[in-house]
Amino acid sequence: MSYYFGGVNMTKIFLSHSSKDKVSYVEPVYKRLCSKFGKSRVIIDEFSFEEGRKTVEEIELNISQSDLIVLFLSSDALNSTWVQKEYELAKKMMQERTCQVCPLIITDDLFYDDVRIPDWLRNDYNIQKITSTRKAADIISERLYEIISEKNPKLALLNSIFVGRNDFLNILEERLDDFSKECPRVLIASGISGVGRKTFLRRGVIKSTIVKESFSFPEISLNYVESIEDFILKLSDLGFSPSIEFPEIITMTLEQKIKKLVGVMKILQDNHEIVVIRDEGCIINHEGAMSEWFCDAISSFELENTITFLVTSKFKYIKNKSFESYYFDIALPELSMKERSGLLNRLLTVEEIDISSTEKESIAKLLSGYPKQIHYAVRMLKELGLERFDKERYKIIDFGSKNAV
Repeated sequence: MSYYFGGVNMTKIFLSHSSKDKVSYVEPVYKRLCSKFGKSRVIIDEFSFEEGRKTVEEIELNISQSDLIVLFLSSDALNSTWVQKEYELAKKMMQERTCQVCPLIITDDLFYDDVRIPDWLRNDYNIQKITSTRKAADIISERLYEIISEKNPKLALLNSIFVGRNDFLNILEERLDDFSKECPRVLIASGISGVGRKTFLRRGVIKSTIVKESFSFPEISLNYVESIEDFILKLSDLGFSPSIEFPEIITMTLEQKIKKLVGVMKILQDNHEIVVIRDEGCIINHEGAMSEWFCDAISSFELENTITFLVTSKFKYIKNKSFESYYFDIALPELSMKERSGLLNRLLTVEEIDISSTEKESIAKLLSGYPKQIHYAVRMLKELGLERFDKERYKIIDFGSKNAV
C-alpha cells in the first residue's frame, strides 16, 4: 500500500535490537522500511548515528526524536546492556506520551512470558512472535501509518477518500456477508487500467472489517507470458515463505507445482496476509478464461476459506458457475459524471480550495472517469492557483490519456 506523506512533520522509527540479530533479521526489516518511507525516517545505529559522538548520547537523542520505538526481542537482546538501556528510555518516553512502543519477538526460542522481558512489556502488551522479516516490516508500517494519521487527520482523510462505486461495493459486501456461502479465497476486479480496480478491492475488504485501514497489502505483477512457476517465485520473494529457487521449480511436474503453490498460500493464510496481484493475462487470459492451475490451487481442500488474493485483471472473467464459491468477480467501468464531480468536490473541500460551482463544472468536464486524474487535477490546482491552472488545464486531459492505457 502506498501513502502520500507530503508536508508531514518527519515521523521517525527507532529500531532497538541486539547487534547479533542485525544481519539475519533487523537489516532486512530496515531495508524494507527504508524503501517505503525513506532512510531519514528509520533509525538504526551505524546507518543513523553520527560519528564522533558517544553511543549513549546517540541512543538518547534518536529515541527522543522517534514517534515509534520497535523492540526486537531475542535472548541476545534481553542479555544486552545497551538494549536494556533502550528499553528504559522507551518506557520513559511512552509514559510521557511522546512515543509509541512496538515489541516483537523475533526468535523461536523466546516466549512472551520470559521473565527477562521487562514487566511493563509483559503486562501491558500482547507481544507477537514474528519470525518473518516481511511480516515485521508490514506490522511496523501499519503502526507508523496509524501514528501519522493521528498527527495529521487531513492527510489520513486524503488517503482514505473513496467516492462512488456504492452499487458495486454493495454487491461485494452482500457476497462477503452471505453466510450461506463460504468466504471467497480470491476477489477479482476487471476493467481498463486507471479505473480504480485495486482501490475498489482494498476498500471492499476494509469496509467489511476484514482488515484495518492501515493494513499493508503485499503486491506482485504477472504478465501474459508468465505462468505458475513465475507466480510461485514471486510469492516466495515476498518473504513470508521459505525461499524457492528457479531450478527447484522447473524440474517439478505440474501437479507438484500446484501443491507447492498451495503450500505457499497456506503460509500466507497463516500470516493473515492478503496479496494484491496485478494480472495482465497470466491468471485470466484475453479470452476471459482462468488458468486451470490457478483454479486447481485456489480450490484445494487444504486451504482455509479466507480471502488470500485481490486480483486486478485486464480482462473480464467469464464465470465458471461450478467454481463460483472460491472467487468473487466484478467488472468496473469508469467513474460516472456524478461520481467524478463528487470525488472532485470532496478533494477540493479537504484541501480547502474555494472555487465557484461554475469553475468546478468546468474542471469536471475535463475528467475522463479515472480517480488518479481527479487527484492530479486537485494537486495541480492547489500548487498553481486558479489563474495558472486555467492556462495549463490541457495537462489534465493528457494525464487521463496517458493513464488509460
